[in-house]
Amino acid sequence: MRKVKNLAPVDQLWLAEYEEKKKAREGASKNYGRSASQRTVKFEMQEAAAAEGEGNAAVAAASAALVAKEEGRRLDYLATTGHESMKQACEEWRSMCKELRVRQRNFDEVHIQLLTAWRDHFIARTHAETALVQQQESGDPANQMLLMVIAKHLGIDLGGLPPQQPQQRPPRPPPFGPQQQRPPQRRPPPNGA
Repeated sequence: MRKVKNLAPVDQLWLAEYEEKKKAREGASKNYGRSASQRTVKFEMQEAAAAEGEGNAAVAAASAALVAKEEGRRLDYLATTGHESMKQACEEWRSMCKELRVRQRNFDEVHIQLLTAWRDHFIARTHAETALVQQQESGDPANQMLLMVIAKHLGIDLGGLPPQQPQQRPPRPPPFGPQQQRPPQRRPPPNGA
């Protein structure tokens, strides 16, 4: 490598570090290599067993086969029972959702009927107010008293008239008369004594 005279200090540091690493690599072991392997395994197995004979080995084999068979039956029963329980739960959920849908539909219909009734009442009241104001502007003195009565009944402000408050009942007297007080109530003694 040729020597360059006009190198920046950063480049000189980098070049020195590069040279050190190069020397370290040259001094390292030359035992370097690679390897690769590939393996394909095809596995097919069919197994059947039967035992017949005398002695403890035959009894142990027969009892192990019987235990395995019973365990398989138990697992089948558990799986079937779990599946049936899940089906019942899903059917219950389905019927509940159907009932809730019907209930919500009924609520929606009633809500729409209430809004429609309120809207119709509001429109009718607005038309009545408009008619009253038009009749008041016509200036017919015979209808003035009638207009005031109708406006008072409907709670409508006709502009020139003072707003009318609905008549309130006088307050009710106390249940035991004006001077009477409630009779004292006896409390049970504490701790049942």
